[in-house]
Amino acid sequence: MPASRGRPPLVRSVLSYEDPLLPIPKDVVVDTSFVVRALSPSEDGHFGAQDFLTRLVDAETVVYFNRLLLLELVEVAFKIAVVERHGKKAWPAKRNDGRVRGRAGRLAQDLLDAWDDTIRFVPHLCIELDEVADDVPALMTAHSLQSYDAAHVATALYTDVEGLVTTDTGFANVPERQLQLYVDDTRVRSCRRRRGGR
Repeated sequence: MPASRGRPPLVRSVLSYEDPLLPIPKDVVVDTSFVVRALSPSEDGHFGAQDFLTRLVDAETVVYFNRLLLLELVEVAFKIAVVERHGKKAWPAKRNDGRVRGRAGRLAQDLLDAWDDTIRFVPHLCIELDEVADDVPALMTAHSLQSYDAAHVATALYTDVEGLVTTDTGFANVPERQLQLYVDDTRVRSCRRRRGGR
């Protein structure tokens, strides 16, 4: 019998959406970081995120998001356009470079169109910000979340879903009893650690 290597790591309600054996949830909230990664081939980890999004569609998982996601897709398009032209270190200093605006506009429309095409094939609901805005300050205070992240957490709590799909480790500040996270393989350990796991 092999020697014991100690306890296995605690899951802490953090699961990898790249795990092919992961049971597909019946409903989730999707964060902008995940949506961008799934829709944009230039993003690191695109194929894993795209595959999970396809699995959600195939399983007819109910996908919730809030109106903020649509605005954030446009913001991300500007960042991508700056990085393409000037490199990663140039963001946000080169944001006002007029040469990136046209590209950013086209990228934004491409992301919005791709998102529209995706949600046509899956049950979904867009939560308006006024439905969750009152909860944002308390979530920011309790968990040191940024305002946009707090809006996504508020959406998950408001809709009482199985979890939130993201590539942002900051969501692990929310205790496991309140929010299950679906993250990419590279963020599982750091999210669990942030929640007190090994």
